[in-house]
Amino acid sequence: MDFLRKLRNLETPSEFEIRRICQSAIKHFVREQNIVDVESPVNICGDIHGQFFDLLNIFKMHGTPETSKYVFLGDYVDRGHQSFETYLTLLCYKALYPKNIFLIRGNHETNDCGRNLGFRTELERKFPRSHECIYSIISDTFRFLNVGAIVDGRVFCVHGGISPNFQTIQQLQVINRFSRNVDKVIVDLMWSDPHYEKGFKRSPRGAGYLFGQDELTHFLAVNDLNYLVRAHQFMKNGYKIDFKSANCLTVWSAPHYMYFYDNVASVLKYDGQHTITKSDFYIFHDVHDEFNQYRTETKNIKPDEDCKYRQFHKFY
Repeated sequence: MDFLRKLRNLETPSEFEIRRICQSAIKHFVREQNIVDVESPVNICGDIHGQFFDLLNIFKMHGTPETSKYVFLGDYVDRGHQSFETYLTLLCYKALYPKNIFLIRGNHETNDCGRNLGFRTELERKFPRSHECIYSIISDTFRFLNVGAIVDGRVFCVHGGISPNFQTIQQLQVINRFSRNVDKVIVDLMWSDPHYEKGFKRSPRGAGYLFGQDELTHFLAVNDLNYLVRAHQFMKNGYKIDFKSANCLTVWSAPHYMYFYDNVASVLKYDGQHTITKSDFYIFHDVHDEFNQYRTETKNIKPDEDCKYRQFHKFY
């Protein structure tokens, strides 16, 4: 708990403390399946992207993992100014309350993104003498994160989406997610997006696929599931319900994204209800008034503009 206090106060922990928290969290991750089973009620959160004080606001509104259950859908680091505090706080809670917090891997929890989209640069600033070692310690935890979760046997949670490279949950369970060479199916899970055409199509992001309502409905039926809940895409209104079947739900949990965009965020509060509707998304704003001294101007770029990683073609 002293470690959490340090993070909340933006104090710099020691390398020993960082290593201990990472190792403690890994001990719990390795005991869990690739797709972990979770029981409701649960709060499902989308991208956080280093917006630490907005994460603390989520815990203020809905309770910390000491008393409330969470599934986080990935993209904890990059773009925001406190990726270090954000991700280490989540790892610390995993070490303390492993049955109440589940961390899914996003496409930013990879070396390709972490080294190039802000996280490593942040560590260089905060740990000028030991940033390479600190980055190595923290980034090594990425491969231990779950790649998905299933809530109450009905709701499939993943960062991105589905692809033609797998048809069943069982296929996902047997992948070696601990390998430093990321399996192409895990890449698909992290990078895929819905689209309003039929079938699958290669994603313009350079990794993953676009999937249509027909393919998602088939996948859910084969696996006896009702919904896909995902993150990965910026949502000005905090969430989106895709398709006429309303079985694809996107959650976005970074308000005032990159301290530039005029968007709200949401948390999906799922308590086992048969049907998920827009009223189940808890909308919230950023906390800029209280923490404005930590904000700086961010360049005017489109939310997904710097996510087109052509080097991911090496997986195909």
